[in-house]
Amino acid sequence: MVIISARTLRKLFKSRIILLLMLLSVISFLHLMLNGNFHIEVSKPTEPPKPKELRPISDFFEKDQPRFGDSRNRYLFPLYDIFDGGPNWAFSMFRVGAHLAMYQNRSVVTVPFRVHDRLQENVIFQLKTVEETIDVDELKKVMSVATVEEFYNACNDSLNDLERKIMEHILNEDMENSKRFWGMFYALDELRKTYPPKVVVNWEDPKEKHELFLKETADQRCLLISKSEDIVPLITPYHDEIDNHIDKHFIWASYVRKMVDPIYDKICDGERFAVVHWRNRTGENCIAGSNWAPNICKEKEQAEVKALIGLSNQIAHSIADFVKSMNYKCIYISYPPFEQDLVRRLDNLVPKIFSLRDVYRMSPEITSHKDDLYIISMVEQEISLRADFFIGWRVSSWSGIVARMRDAKERPRKVLSLLPGMPKELAEFE
Repeated sequence: MVIISARTLRKLFKSRIILLLMLLSVISFLHLMLNGNFHIEVSKPTEPPKPKELRPISDFFEKDQPRFGDSRNRYLFPLYDIFDGGPNWAFSMFRVGAHLAMYQNRSVVTVPFRVHDRLQENVIFQLKTVEETIDVDELKKVMSVATVEEFYNACNDSLNDLERKIMEHILNEDMENSKRFWGMFYALDELRKTYPPKVVVNWEDPKEKHELFLKETADQRCLLISKSEDIVPLITPYHDEIDNHIDKHFIWASYVRKMVDPIYDKICDGERFAVVHWRNRTGENCIAGSNWAPNICKEKEQAEVKALIGLSNQIAHSIADFVKSMNYKCIYISYPPFEQDLVRRLDNLVPKIFSLRDVYRMSPEITSHKDDLYIISMVEQEISLRADFFIGWRVSSWSGIVARMRDAKERPRKVLSLLPGMPKELAEFE
């Protein structure tokens, strides 16, 4: 006689009930399939957010701006950190100053820009004028612009000794470049310690802090921002509208555009093309023979260079696959002037690759500026602006300037690290 405990009986009963329920589910599923009533609910992909609709800029000019007074008698001197970062960082800071100047109805002062330092150490102390960089006449169509000399003459009485010293160093054309550089460096450092700004705006600050900054500075006839980075997070009323309006008129100087005119249609033999901006920051730190390298190319940077080279094959395939999917048969690749493993790999994956070397071959005029990387950089940015498509680095002032210019003209672009198939590690090198 086999004795089965009550506990075992309960287990057998429960297992049979489960089997029965599963069998009924299968029968029900087959019934729905055979009668054509089976339907799987698939969620639709979410639409990308629509771009913010801009208000007419005329509303700002007619309602807000006039209350500040005549822009020809009000000034903003955007003294960005001239000793840190490259020219494109300085261009971005000038734009920030121009934004505040436009909002408060001021003349923005054309503070000179510093040249590239790591790649051209022989000209490290040189300054370039705004007129050598952007089309000031185009910018004047939408806002008032003043020279450093005009600011100095109009605002001398309201400047402190350190601010005057900075002005005098900029205006003294006979001063040796290195003496000017270090004189401004120490004066600016002392200025920020002695006269810190009353109100500084941070990204996390509430709306009221932004309004306080605008209120505190509104009545100052001569406003000198000793560190433009302090006002980068500043949000003004009509913020997007003002940015868009400035970007439409922030274009390269006419001589740069004229140099590109005769060669642009020859790039990629006249076919549609995409520009890829390749910015290997780690590699720039470790340029062979650079005076900077011993100070900034440490073990960490050397390891990153090796890691990025290890990813270059996947990066190249991601770029090549994307441009092919967009029906481009040619890439113009802009990169710093030293050896790049990625360029060699792309050359084997894309039918046509063009670069600055091809531009030199096509234009003796551009070649004559070969040793002035400040000008050459703008030439490549103008090509990037006009191109059918642009792929840039997420954290790069160079790519950022091109992106803003293209956005103002509603031209397509994409961030390099967001291309399909791109290794996630690439974001670490941006």
